[in-house]
Amino acid sequence: MAYYIDLSPCDYFDVPEQVVRGGAKPRAIPAIKWAHRLRAVGWLDDTHPFTRGKMPAAVRAKLGDLSRDPWEPCHPLGWHTCELCSSAEQESGPRGIKNIFVPGDGFLYVAPEMILHYIERHDYLPPPEFCDAVSACPQPGSRSYLETVRAIVPPEVFQVFGEDSLRLRSRGTLMRIALNVSGVLFLLVGCVWFLQGINILPGSFMTGQTKWAVYGGLLLVAGIGLLISANRRRI
Repeated sequence: MAYYIDLSPCDYFDVPEQVVRGGAKPRAIPAIKWAHRLRAVGWLDDTHPFTRGKMPAAVRAKLGDLSRDPWEPCHPLGWHTCELCSSAEQESGPRGIKNIFVPGDGFLYVAPEMILHYIERHDYLPPPEFCDAVSACPQPGSRSYLETVRAIVPPEVFQVFGEDSLRLRSRGTLMRIALNVSGVLFLLVGCVWFLQGINILPGSFMTGQTKWAVYGGLLLVAGIGLLISANRRRI
């Protein structure tokens, strides 16, 4: 993963001038240089020292919430892995692909998703001004957040990546809603089937049928799995 000193300008999201070939005719994409609007936080590697300490639990929880479905103007390819872990741990350890954008005073803090791992596993302590910004940050996808982002991000970013990059509700949010609804329905139906199968809830052809208790138990497990999948924090 790229290394940046905390609070330094981050050019990771700069786009060089290029020509996209395809369709009726090639399309030129202008260069985008907006590192001056981005401040790096948590871009660590194994060759540079970093501040250690304990992040306040409330700020850590809020950062976890922000990481679940963050707004991003584009989605760079390639995984972030932890260079601070041993080689064996890297093979099976956590990986991140997303980035978290937190509004500051006229700029955006940008942190890799792996910042959560650095905080929990390696006691990384982000700068206090970043922690303050996390505490004050609206939820990504909310109107307040997106209006703040629009005022900071250069217009040419949206000209290249499209206005869809500034949307009120992301696909990930919709997916979580669908998983949560499905999980709750599975739990309700599974509970009814299980109770009827063990002859506690009468009034159905399933009452007293052991196979329906088994089906209900499986549905309960599936429902719990969906809820965990929808709401787990990716670290």
